Amino acid sequence: MLSALTFLLAADPAITANLDDERPIEVITVEASKRPISATELAATVTVIDQARIERELVQNISDLVRYEPGIDVPDQGSRFGFGGFTIRGIGGNRVRTEIDGVAASDAFSIGSFSNAGRDFIDIRSIKQMEIIRGPGSAMFGSNAIGGVVSFVTKQPGDYLGDRASYLDVNAGYNSVDSSAVAGFTGALRTGDVESLLIVTRREGGERDSTGPTR
Repeated sequence: MLSALTFLLAADPAITANLDDERPIEVITVEASKRPISATELAATVTVIDQARIERELVQNISDLVRYEPGIDVPDQGSRFGFGGFTIRGIGGNRVRTEIDGVAASDAFSIGSFSNAGRDFIDIRSIKQMEIIRGPGSAMFGSNAIGGVVSFVTKQPGDYLGDRASYLDVNAGYNSVDSSAVAGFTGALRTGDVESLLIVTRREGGERDSTGPTR
């Protein structure tokens, strides 16, 4: 068997070339340029965070998503309203465009001390891929992308189902910093050619505890 394989390799140079081909597989970005394109062909600096990396780094919130990305941060408002939006190279707020499956997310706003609305609105478990454009992307995405673009690609029912007809998952978590708790479930079902998905998540929390002045 080994002699036969050696003979085939010697007789067909194409087989040997294929075995020695170590060209890297190009990463394709979907949302960052409005059309599928290789990340190496983009003029802007783009970071793609896939599902494997999210699971490997044990991501629990949007701040964890970018904790290893230089120049990108998610400031914590320090109150019961949780995390604010993304800050890219010092520019944040509504000057960083945020999208979910190509649809622009609502802007953050603040009216007084008890009416803040941040942009911590997506369930981490539903994210399939996250793409970040550093620098101005306003030429393609509008004036609210001066700081950059953060684009989420969510999972489809097939990502949960695989070869199965149904999927059910229950999860819960707790954070002692602000006494916040999260609970939810994910259900997917395949009936013939029809696939359905339901994700329900509930979060509750309070302000961070602070130590008063000492005398």
